[in-house]
Amino acid sequence: MASPQWKFILANSSDMSNIGELTQARGRQLQLALNRPGAASFTIPLDDELGNGIWPITHAVKAYRKGSDDLWQHVWSGMVWTIEEDISGNRLSVNVVGWLQWLEKRILRRDKAYTGNNPATTAPWTDAEILYDILVDANTSTLTWDSNYVVPTPYTNGTTPQPTPVWAGVMSPTNTAPTLTKVVGAQTNVDTVIEITAGTGVNFAAGDWVKNQRTFEVFTVVSAAANALTVTRGTQNPAAAMNDLDQLYTIYKPANTTLTAWRSHERLNYAITKGASILGEFTKLTDIENGIDIEVNPSSRALNVWDKKIRTRSDAVFGYGFGPNNLQQFSRQLDPTTIVNYIYVAGRDSTVIPAYADTKLMTAPSQNPPKLGENSMTTYGLIEETAALSDGKNLEILQTYASGEIIIRSSPRIIYSMTPFPFTTEARGQIPEPFVDYIVGDKVYLTAYTKGRIDIRNQGIRIFGISVDIDDDGNEKIGQLQTSPT
Repeated sequence: MASPQWKFILANSSDMSNIGELTQARGRQLQLALNRPGAASFTIPLDDELGNGIWPITHAVKAYRKGSDDLWQHVWSGMVWTIEEDISGNRLSVNVVGWLQWLEKRILRRDKAYTGNNPATTAPWTDAEILYDILVDANTSTLTWDSNYVVPTPYTNGTTPQPTPVWAGVMSPTNTAPTLTKVVGAQTNVDTVIEITAGTGVNFAAGDWVKNQRTFEVFTVVSAAANALTVTRGTQNPAAAMNDLDQLYTIYKPANTTLTAWRSHERLNYAITKGASILGEFTKLTDIENGIDIEVNPSSRALNVWDKKIRTRSDAVFGYGFGPNNLQQFSRQLDPTTIVNYIYVAGRDSTVIPAYADTKLMTAPSQNPPKLGENSMTTYGLIEETAALSDGKNLEILQTYASGEIIIRSSPRIIYSMTPFPFTTEARGQIPEPFVDYIVGDKVYLTAYTKGRIDIRNQGIRIFGISVDIDDDGNEKIGQLQTSPT
């Protein structure tokens, strides 16, 4: 049976130039996680020619995969971090971390205040714009606001010297934007029937939120035909004329949230204090409910941002005890520690202190646990929490934050852990191929059944983490997938 192959390449961190393939690397592992740096590890003989020269930070590792298409795909890269030298065992143990980890060691050298509109867009600052503005500070080579301190620039972006190995990419790159289509012909700002690339209407459904990558307008799909979308215009950001070939993609829609109420990607008042960790600020912007998604391109090290990096992969179906039965392990965790059904939010300078209560849970799903469809307060009692948003000075922002927290957290958090059977070319169609049929961030589908307690049928789940074990011959074995319902 043909199994996907992997190879690790040792490179220079300064410019990503290759040094050579780590052919003697053993025990190779790779862990990928949404909005996190990711990690890799391996061992190599101390007397190996390449192993002899590996050094923390200045060296990097690139992970490549060759799958069913027989092409090498650059999946991940990172810098060498910790090294353990076992002299008696003639073994070097190497841990590698993703490039985002570098920003944990960088701090803001000045206070940042994002108030009113972004001068570049004349619209409120968005999470992505704030993130990129912070990254510009991190890559500024002369800190004119800090005694004209000159920062070393050991990394290159093409031919441009940089203080950090990470630089600004783009918003929703077209090669990975979810359910992408294009406008056919010019459309005015009042047209409600949008002509799109022939046959791509099947990627959309009533209620989807769709964003124009050029104008940033978000509209709601009323109905979808093969070659056109009937829509409600301007439901987020002003309706704008569309050009021929403008790119459209779906964005993530939180359950039970209306478009007009969902403003969590705009910050009317956002402040960051000098000395804050840059990676810590990035994490805040991704971990807030309905936050943005980020990913470092493994080849260019450009940091790309998505409203939500999520693709619906209806052909990626997993089953345990039912359907394709392609899972060798499945477990479900019910975690009530995050439940809240009444939240009290305090804004910046105590200017606005709204309270938000909720007495309804999310709509009951078609599978258990059945408590998800019942009244949260009646079922569990009053569960309260306070939150202080130092950046929140606008009533709409605070209410949106509270609403999002309640919607997501009014019932126990559900986490699925599952391990698929190894993919081989002979199993194509029965076992989804990792990094081809699904990647981190994707929405796939799950059916799991056991007599009595577990009866999950065609549940949409989002993949948050993938672990890979690679044997001495380079063959892949997918470990646990970390997922949750969506």
